Amino acid sequence: MITDFYLMPMKCAKAVLYKTITTTISCMLICFYSFGQKDKNTMPSKKTEINYDSVVYYTARINGDYIVAINTLYYMLAKDPANITYKDSLARLYLISGGYDKCANIAEQIIAKQPDNQRAMEFIALSEKALGNFKYALQMYEKLYSQTKDLGQAYSIAELQFGLKRFGECMQTIESILANPQSEKKTLQVYATAQTEQTVSYKAATLNIQGMVHKELHETQKAKVAFNEALAIAPDFLLPASNIKDIDKNNPTTKKK
Repeated sequence: MITDFYLMPMKCAKAVLYKTITTTISCMLICFYSFGQKDKNTMPSKKTEINYDSVVYYTARINGDYIVAINTLYYMLAKDPANITYKDSLARLYLISGGYDKCANIAEQIIAKQPDNQRAMEFIALSEKALGNFKYALQMYEKLYSQTKDLGQAYSIAELQFGLKRFGECMQTIESILANPQSEKKTLQVYATAQTEQTVSYKAATLNIQGMVHKELHETQKAKVAFNEALAIAPDFLLPASNIKDIDKNNPTTKKK
């Protein structure tokens, strides 16, 4: 998971958002290619008559030909419109290929039938974030997190809350992440710049967001404390180091504090 879209200069934002989504999707490809059990209804059985739609879909999928795979899924859905497996696969293909609006639309159809479908919720959250619909993406992440308590989803919530300037809620989310012992062990990738990726613990990344909240609230000393705590965990972490330099540059009296 690559994040911190809101936590860098705006000139890098568009490039980083694209990389964030595509990298998240790349991680999802691991699940995608191990999806044979889930997709067994779309694959032919040796003991039955060959379903050529399934053969075309499966072959296109493993060869990365998303256009053919998507078109084939529509043929399959025309024959079986209520098949959730086909819709799940279609939404996944649209997400991977950058058709975020279409992915969200298909995932919404799944949610209408299965309100607690967690994969569909995540498809919507990722797609809406990519489309710039941050409020709706946040709503979906919050609904998803209430079911999963997943650390990565909590971090995405904090990130979106910061970007939407919902600082009170953001600080509550930050506290819940920092209270989770897994935040010290689990890692994620963040973009310090549009070209530079770093792997840090969730705790270090979350402390950087905490510092950013304090910085936005003009609480410079509290901001520096949070940034320094992040650096104590990850000494090479560029974002908090850059944030401290920015504070010192704009507030010379805080430099030695």
